[in-house]
Amino acid sequence: MSEDYLKNGKSLREDGYICTMEGMSRKDLIEEILGTHSHDYLVENGFIKKLEKFKRGCYFDGAFGWYNNTWRIIDFAQGLGWVWNEPIEHKDSEQDTDDNDLEALVQTIDEIEEWLDENTDIGENEHWCWSDGDFGLWLFDEDGEHAE
Repeated sequence: MSEDYLKNGKSLREDGYICTMEGMSRKDLIEEILGTHSHDYLVENGFIKKLEKFKRGCYFDGAFGWYNNTWRIIDFAQGLGWVWNEPIEHKDSEQDTDDNDLEALVQTIDEIEEWLDENTDIGENEHWCWSDGDFGLWLFDEDGEHAE
């Protein structure tokens, strides 16, 4: 027997129906929702949002230090919608943080770099990353070298 689902708070089964979408992939379900609702409805209800446009340059100056900037970058990404699935405790300093948590922070920033590249409106050959101790949006040439 299929699972019972609610439509507008009421059981489908109570109305004599069952859901036949259980075999659809997540992508297919999302595309069905996007295709059957107006753009305004999707925006108003938070299903879609406009990518934020960013200009190239430094966003987190290396003068603040790697550890402090890491936490600032995490806050920045969360403000844009990135979700930290396995957060660690924020310690006052890098010296108070154990090696496993430091490695987790490195991996977290790597994940954020990819997420920012995919979820912000950036130009061709632009990427979010560290450069000379600063974190920002930088331009790269065809060979993957900094172009600025």
